[in-house]
Amino acid sequence: MKAGLLRDAGLIEVIKHRMQTHRLTLSLLGQRRESDGTSPKEEPQRGIIQSLLVAPEPESVDLLKGFIDAENDRLDSFQYPLTRPADLPHALVKQLCWSIAAALRSQAITHSRTLPGTVDEWFERATMAVLDRLNGDSSPRDEADGVIDILIANGRFSPKLLMQLLSQGEVSLFEAGFARITGLRKTLVSRLLYETGGEGLAVACKAAGFDSATFETIYGYTRRGRLAGDAAPSGNSDIIDTVDGDEVEIYHAIEQNAAEAVLEWWRRDGDFLYAIKLLERG
Repeated sequence: MKAGLLRDAGLIEVIKHRMQTHRLTLSLLGQRRESDGTSPKEEPQRGIIQSLLVAPEPESVDLLKGFIDAENDRLDSFQYPLTRPADLPHALVKQLCWSIAAALRSQAITHSRTLPGTVDEWFERATMAVLDRLNGDSSPRDEADGVIDILIANGRFSPKLLMQLLSQGEVSLFEAGFARITGLRKTLVSRLLYETGGEGLAVACKAAGFDSATFETIYGYTRRGRLAGDAAPSGNSDIIDTVDGDEVEIYHAIEQNAAEAVLEWWRRDGDFLYAIKLLERG
């Protein structure tokens, strides 16, 4: 806590996004269970994912199994929306691990007669071993990207299938697919999907060629992922899963060429955009 990393904006954003996807997935799976009468423990991998398991290509078997295992881990812990190291940017994981090592070193020196030089190598080697192991873990997002690759290779990936993934509660696949269609970084996609106003989502949908009905569906569904503390446009803190006229009007008011230009700008490297921003401020 003294290191200040718990106040890191990137860490806070990852945790908030994890909570939003958790809430959205619970809502969508709950809706499915109400319609078909299944319980959480009976919830199988169905629909699009199940269809990929029917006579899959040999090279895709391990990838599909990895994705299903990762999603099942999330299903088993749905009451606890935990953020795993694999969900975090690697640079942030390194900072967290080295901060923990430094804190443990301080405790060892303070509460024992151990000399600083004798424990430094221990904590350094242990931390590097942890980081090496974490470097070998694939994140759920990487696995989701692999499933999208399979869908594209099979000629099945489309905006319509993307909406089916969302309606079936496959939120990680939907986010990966939305990022693939728009060409945007996934951190930016998560901001657009769960932001309060929906203006950025409207721009992305318009530029990507989604019609107004598709935009309304995406916006309506993703309102269920908003957290209780997020301000609602109407001033109501309840979860909103319907679209009012304002969002629809925003979508129709956006010119196609302007939306495509904005989307192209958003696709630029984040560090490059930040450097431009700093230069313009100067």
